[in-house]
Amino acid sequence: MSITGVVALWMLSWACASGDQRDVVRFVDEKRKPLECRVVQMFEGDYIVDVGGKRRTIPRERVRGIETVNDRIRELAKRSKPKMSTKEHMALAQWASEQALPEMADLCAYRVLLEDPTHQEANEFLGHSFTNGKWYWPLQGKPVPAASFDRALKSSRMLELESEHFVINTDVSLASAVNTLFDLERFYVDWRVAFGRHLGAVEVLGKMRFKVYRSPEDFPAKTSRYKTPFFDPAPEFGLSYTYQESGDEWPIMLFSLATQQLLYTALLPSMGASDAPRLGAKVRHRDAVWLELGLGAWMDSQVEGPPGYGNLTAEPAISQEAASGAYEGVVKRVARWKGLKTLIGWHFNTYYAGMDTVDFKWDVTEAFVHFLMDEDNGVRSSRSQPTTRDALLDYVAWVFRDGKGGSSSLLDDALDRRIETLDRPFRQWLARESR
Repeated sequence: MSITGVVALWMLSWACASGDQRDVVRFVDEKRKPLECRVVQMFEGDYIVDVGGKRRTIPRERVRGIETVNDRIRELAKRSKPKMSTKEHMALAQWASEQALPEMADLCAYRVLLEDPTHQEANEFLGHSFTNGKWYWPLQGKPVPAASFDRALKSSRMLELESEHFVINTDVSLASAVNTLFDLERFYVDWRVAFGRHLGAVEVLGKMRFKVYRSPEDFPAKTSRYKTPFFDPAPEFGLSYTYQESGDEWPIMLFSLATQQLLYTALLPSMGASDAPRLGAKVRHRDAVWLELGLGAWMDSQVEGPPGYGNLTAEPAISQEAASGAYEGVVKRVARWKGLKTLIGWHFNTYYAGMDTVDFKWDVTEAFVHFLMDEDNGVRSSRSQPTTRDALLDYVAWVFRDGKGGSSSLLDDALDRRIETLDRPFRQWLARESR
C-alpha cells in the first residue's frame, strides 16, 4: 500500500468512533483474548483494524482466524432462498438479529410482511403500531395503513430503507426496495471475494446511497434526450440515481452503478466518515470514466437469479445490442472511429450529452472492457500478467486506489504494450461477438 494509503487509513478510524466492534480477530496465541473490532484492511500486508475509533495494525502471522460482518452477510445470503415460508423468513430475521445485523434482520421481517401484511410477530419486530384493528407502517416519519402503503409511495412520498452497506430512497414499492437491498448486499460480498484481494479493497464503513424512481419521467436525468442512470461520487459515500419501471427485474443499471460506487469507496482508503466531505471535492474530476462505465456493464452482465436472490455467478457476456453497435462503429467506421486511444480520454459528459454518437460510445466502452476481461481474447502480455484481464485489474487499482490518474500511458504500462496495438485484435473480437 502507498504511504498516502497508510496515512489515509488512520483517518478511517473515525468511522468506528461510535463503538461498532462486530468483527472478531482470534490469535495464534490462544491465551490472548479475541479482539472485537472492525477489520478495515484484510487483503494485503498486516491486518488493519479499528477498535473504538483507534487504528491498530496486527501482524498477519499472529492471527489464527477472523470473523467479520461480511461473513455473516454471506451466511445470511446462503440461508435466504426463494419461496421460503413466512415462518422461515421470520426465523431468518431472528437469526440476523442475533448475529448483530439489525438492518438485515429488518429486511427479513419485511419479507414476511410482503407475504402477510398483518403478521403480528413481524410487525412487532419492526416496531409498527396497531390502532383500530389496523397495522400502520412508517413512511417519512408518518404512520401509513399497511394496506395502502405502496399507494402512498406513489403519491410523491419516498421510502428510505437501509441494509448493512446501502441506503435506498424510492417511490417504486416496498418489495422493490427490499429486493434491491438484498441484491446489493449479495453483490458487495461477492465482489469482495472475486476482486478484493487483487484490488486491495478496504471495508466500506459507511452507507452507499441509491435513489430509485418509478419511471424515467420522474428520474432526474442529465439530459431530456437520454434517460441514463448515473453515479455522482461527490456526496458522502456516493449517490446513484436510477429508475425501475413495471416489469423490470431490477432498477436499471443497478449493479453497474454499485460497481462505480465501490471503485470510489472500497478502493479509496481515505473513505472514512470524517474524511468523506473532502473526498467528495477531490473526485469531481473523474480520471477514467470509460473504465467505470465499462467495468460496471461487465459486472452487470454476471448477475443472475430472481430479484432479491441475485448472485454474481453468470458467465460474463456482452449484450448483443452493444456488440453490434460497437461493431458498426469500429469495424464499419460509421461513427468515424479513430482508434482505442481516443476512448481513454472521453469525459463523463461524453456519455450523457445529447449527441448522435452517445449510443456508440456506450457500446464501444462496454465492448472494450468485455474484450479486456475476456481471458480467451487471444492477447497475451509479455510480462508477469498472463492476460489482459489481470493487466486491467492492475490498472483499476492504480487509478482508483493509488490515485495515479487515468492516462493512456498508464494503461500501456499495465498492458505492457501500447493500446494502439489492440485495435486489430479488438476489431477481430468484435466481429466474432457480434455474429
